Parts: sequence; structure tokens; C-alpha cells
Amino acid sequence: TSQIMATKLTHPYFGVLDTSTLECKEDEYHPLWEQELPYKGNIVLVDFWFEKDQPISKSRLDAFEAFLKNLSQKEAQAREAIRQYLKENPDEFDYFKEKNDEVPDDIDTFVDELEMDMLDLWYPQDPGEPDVNLYFSPLNQNDELWDDDDLEEDDIFDEEGLSVSFTLSGKILSVEWE
Repeated sequence: TSQIMATKLTHPYFGVLDTSTLECKEDEYHPLWEQELPYKGNIVLVDFWFEKDQPISKSRLDAFEAFLKNLSQKEAQAREAIRQYLKENPDEFDYFKEKNDEVPDDIDTFVDELEMDMLDLWYPQDPGEPDVNLYFSPLNQNDELWDDDDLEEDDIFDEEGLSVSFTLSGKILSVEWE
């Protein structure tokens, strides 16, 4: 039987969070809080994903708040991780360039021009899984770099961005095409 847990918490940064309003099944994640944050002249969509029937903790929310308040440093870490990833996997960058004639020729310029446009916060954290994902897109919101008809089903670049997965302690778990 399921234990009765607090479903409502008021947090200074996130406001009132009520997990009883989630419309998802057990073991599924659903956005509990969504916000468009102004960031460096752009907007970053932040989704706080929550798994139904989990206890909510102020300390974990405080850690998410600290991550968001330190976003500039986390973004710099993420960009450096993407730069390293692409330099260690030049074939992936070359393949991406072949598909997209507007992509800069060098990795450093490409990484500098990426736009951070989304951020996911994950609650609760499963061991080995990310707490936070930062998403970077080589596309401006209104641009299209390629025609989706040209992509293969098994193409690792069937989407248009890169994701960097973090733990709340700041450790980077992975860089992946999304």
C-alpha cells in the first residue's frame, strides 16, 4: 500500500508546488513547474519534471534553485564539454556539417554560436541518471538548417541539438545529440 505523503510545498523560488495535480501514472514524469526564463537576451524554457507519488523535498528544490542561479557557470561548463566531445568525435561534427551547409567550419565557432534554449530539472533523481539537462541548439528559433526529408530513421542527428547532462553537484554525465 502507498504511504500518504505531503503533496504540497511552498518554495521561495518555485512558489507553490502541488504534486496532487499531476496527471500521470506512477513511474512517469510530468512537468510540475514550467517557466520561460530570460537569459542573455534569449529565453530558456525550464521544465521541472516530477514523478508522481514521490515525496517533495525543500533541500532538493534549493539545489535546483542554486543550479539555476549559477546558470552562467553551468553553461560555460556545458559548452566546454560539448567542445571536448566534438573534438574527440570529429567524424560526428563533420557529418553534421555535411548535412548543414550553414554550420561553421570549426568546432570552436560552432560551440560558441550554439543557443542554450531548454533546461530540464529531474525529480526524484535516480542513481546514475541526470539531475539536470541543458539543451543547446545550432538553430535560431525561426531558422531551418536542413530539410527533415533528408534524414534517415537511424540518423543520430534526427533532431537539432546537443544535450549536456549534469548532477546537481556539477559533474557532467554525458553529452549527446538530441
